[in-house]
Amino acid sequence: MYEYDKDFWRAIDELTWNQVKRCAKMVVDTLIGVMITIGVQPVRLYEYVRYRWSHRDEVKIECEANERFEHLKVSGHI
Repeated sequence: MYEYDKDFWRAIDELTWNQVKRCAKMVVDTLIGVMITIGVQPVRLYEYVRYRWSHRDEVKIECEANERFEHLKVSGHI
């Protein structure tokens, strides 16, 4: 006659719950990372605007250099 193996199913349940807990921890850690990333965006925007404002001339020169380089690539002189 077949007997119900309590120890086997207890081990399976423990392994399953351990994996569920691990997955839940990874989801929570990921959500915390996303919230931190979203929370930092205003600071990132402020620093970007401040950099662009204080380095306007360098940025303009860099943009012009990039345009010249693209034009050279298109015209075939590179």
